[in-house]
Amino acid sequence: MRVLRIILCIGFVLGSFLSVDGQTTLNKVKNMFGTKTEPSLFDARWKEIRNLSNTPIIGGSEAEIKLSNYIGQEFRSMLFKPYLGSYVHRFSIDKKNNVSDDSYIKIFNERLEVGREVIVPPFSGEGLMKAQALPGLNEPENLWFIKFSEVGVELNNQHGNGLEKIYRKASEAFKLGAESVMFLNDDNTASDFSNKFYEKKDNLEKPIFILNHAAYKKYIVKQARGKDWINVDYSFAKANQHSEGHNVVGYWQNQTPNNIVIAARMDELQGVGKNPSGMAALLQIAQKIRTLRLKNYNYILVGLSGTNDEWVGAEALIKKMRLSAQNTSAVIHIDDIGGLDKKNELYVSGVGTSPSWESLLDPFSRTFLLRAIASGEIGAANHRAFYKKQIPALNFFTKRKTGDSRQNKKGAISIINQIGSFIVALDKLPMLTFTKTKPLPDIKKLNFKVSMGVTPDYEFSGEGLLVGYVKKNSPAFNSNVKSGDVIVRMEEYDIRNVNDYVNELAKRKKGDRMMIKVMRNGVPKKMLITFK
Repeated sequence: MRVLRIILCIGFVLGSFLSVDGQTTLNKVKNMFGTKTEPSLFDARWKEIRNLSNTPIIGGSEAEIKLSNYIGQEFRSMLFKPYLGSYVHRFSIDKKNNVSDDSYIKIFNERLEVGREVIVPPFSGEGLMKAQALPGLNEPENLWFIKFSEVGVELNNQHGNGLEKIYRKASEAFKLGAESVMFLNDDNTASDFSNKFYEKKDNLEKPIFILNHAAYKKYIVKQARGKDWINVDYSFAKANQHSEGHNVVGYWQNQTPNNIVIAARMDELQGVGKNPSGMAALLQIAQKIRTLRLKNYNYILVGLSGTNDEWVGAEALIKKMRLSAQNTSAVIHIDDIGGLDKKNELYVSGVGTSPSWESLLDPFSRTFLLRAIASGEIGAANHRAFYKKQIPALNFFTKRKTGDSRQNKKGAISIINQIGSFIVALDKLPMLTFTKTKPLPDIKKLNFKVSMGVTPDYEFSGEGLLVGYVKKNSPAFNSNVKSGDVIVRMEEYDIRNVNDYVNELAKRKKGDRMMIKVMRNGVPKKMLITFK
């Protein structure tokens, strides 16, 4: 009887380590960040975040506050601690050169949506007018229409000087008597500016407007057809505004002085949209950190706002939590991961910020077509604020085409699981070493006199420059350069990356001819470019 009791006890103990499907508890722990997750819980969180995001999530908005409170409640339910007694933390947003509440811009008496249909750059002046004008008819003391095609140089090219040319062109127009200038995107939607201007410039004395491609087609091409004049009515004034944004922080505190930050963009990014997948991923990862009790670092999980205002939310977090290169090993930032496509393309920027990233990211390549971007400077995500503090920082995201709002939940879950395994591996390492990535070209020192008419694909991680778009009737177009070509040589110079390309382009002037070499589907081709 005693032997039987011992056998039964052993059986009970072994049984306690078995799940209903026969897995040991140890194996289930291994699978916490593997192929399994709690899709029902993930779905519920994703759905709730999307419901809370029905109205725009911007710094200081009511929707932002509601979302912050919800995320804070979820952190509390998972036993994450508040920081300094609170999950939600306020920070100041000082918005300068904003459009005042009583400002408006109308074409044919239809009010334009500022920030979407029409963009007002921060260096614009103020004014009011009822104008009647036509493209190509530049009358003194009237509004002038100037087409993108008249300005030249790819305006959406972050390595080009399109914004600089707009500034110069507007300055010239005002000297010649223009009362205001409206730039018309007659090129394509890819050339639309976002409402984000990184370069600070002196204010001009009169109003400047930039009409996006869709609005150009609607108002200037279609509605103006057959009419003698285009009627533009505007009253535009600036206003300095102050608001408060909100970050939400969950703190998993261990007995260690060192931190790992896992963050997701909470607010709506101009030109990119909302981030319900990233926020749901943040909560899912929090759940796993609690379950696995990772203990070699403190884990700071945070929903960040203020993205559209030069990452003031991320900067406020760094200041409030006193994060530095000495106490923070790494930052993992999760942007929109809900757009995984059939190719399984997953992008990660910042891989050059630490020599440890390459081996840690290797497992991703077994599941995804990983597009690794070395520079920590690329992109408009919050991770840039940490990079500037010399903290190794990665940003995970998927790419979408314009208008693509699909939500690939299955794909998002696979990314979350892989990021989770990545964090488990990261927890075992000592503090990471920061490396400064190769900086982007200094645009102010590059004086582009010509354009090839191509838009690079900045996420390309191979050797050369991948052509993402070729402008019609441009030098590249006329020389049979196609989207998908990889430029590997310009005259006698090898082109290894975007930096090489822009530096060589800056040497050219009108009338020059240049031989380039491209790789098209693995086959080398030579083409002669003539700059007109």
